[in-house]
Amino acid sequence: MRVIEDSYIRVVEADEHILDYFYSLDFPIVNGRAHTDPFDRLIVSTAIVTHKTLISSDKKFPTYRDQYGLQLLEI
Repeated sequence: MRVIEDSYIRVVEADEHILDYFYSLDFPIVNGRAHTDPFDRLIVSTAIVTHKTLISSDKKFPTYRDQYGLQLLEI
C-alpha cells in the first residue's frame, strides 16, 4: 500500500518465533490485575523478538520492560 510505504511503516507478520514468545509470556500484574490483553501481548512479543523499540503512552507496557527487557519509549 502506498500510504504505508510513504509513512515508512513496516508490516511484520506474526511468525512462529513471535508466536512462541507470545505463548511463553507470563501474565504480569498491572494495577492489581493480570494483564491478559492478547493484542497488547502480541505487540510486546513482536517488539521483543524483532529487537524494536515500542513507542507508546500505554501505562501497561512498562511492566513488560521491567520483566522482559522490552525496549520502550514512553510518550
